[in-house]
Amino acid sequence: RYGTVTGVQTCALPISGKLTKSFPFKKGGDIASTGDLPLQLNANFYHVTGTAQIDRIQITSWDDAELLILYFESAATLKHKKSASQDYGSISLDGSVDYVTSSGDVLAFIKDGNTWEELTRKQA
Repeated sequence: RYGTVTGVQTCALPISGKLTKSFPFKKGGDIASTGDLPLQLNANFYHVTGTAQIDRIQITSWDDAELLILYFESAATLKHKKSASQDYGSISLDGSVDYVTSSGDVLAFIKDGNTWEELTRKQA
């Protein structure tokens, strides 16, 4: 469920199938998939293009409990729990296995320390 409240878009996400919470989000520019996925600091919703493997996602300048939503334009492999680096956090995926996206897949994450924890996944 999507909506707009005084110019700020929101998205209601089911979390663990038990509750739904609305989070404000802002769309950033498209990001090409790469081993270390960089993020802009003024947004938390991105379209990811390309098919390169994604090992880690930027954590620099992101606080714990911040929400990140990625919409995939094509097939890219997300690596589960690849070691974090100073600026890029590991990705903790549902089922503890790598995931190959399809065009139209949407994944939501929450930052917890040096890890982006998957909250929910919508498959195309």
